[in-house]
Amino acid sequence: EKINNSGKIYSLGEICKIIGGGTPSKKVKRFYDGNINWATVRDMKFDLLEKTTYKISKEGLLKSSSNLISKNNVVISSRVGLGKVCFILEDTAINQDLRGIIPKNPEKLYPMYIFYFFKSIKDIIITAGRGATVHGVKLPFLKSLKIPLPKLTIQKNIISDIENIKFKVSKINDLI
Repeated sequence: EKINNSGKIYSLGEICKIIGGGTPSKKVKRFYDGNINWATVRDMKFDLLEKTTYKISKEGLLKSSSNLISKNNVVISSRVGLGKVCFILEDTAINQDLRGIIPKNPEKLYPMYIFYFFKSIKDIIITAGRGATVHGVKLPFLKSLKIPLPKLTIQKNIISDIENIKFKVSKINDLI
């Protein structure tokens, strides 16, 4: 693969697991009386996702195609709300419009780096959306996305720089 100043270039599918979700049957009330966060695109209002509108039970999770994404990972919208991305602060199950993006090797890739990567390519994902009624991107497209993978120290510096800029912008907005 090609190497540039920011590291070797990989396809997302090479370095991340991409996990889909699903919806427990709404006809079974006990599937929705649990304490497991269950995210839909409506919950993706902020960069950090801690709580969800709906909670599901363990049985609801097990008897559906939903999957539980471990906290401190990234969830993106792959259908409704294309381009939305969140960093989850709690273990969270996801519906079929979302995908969990999990590093295959956390010692080489920070999830927060993935988060900012998706923030940076939002327009590419939106433009790639296909579908007659619901625009979406398919798994092969997501797997094929190219991502530079610098050393962890450089990833950490990139994250820190972005966080510092966000903080400064916030302070400027407060002044305005």
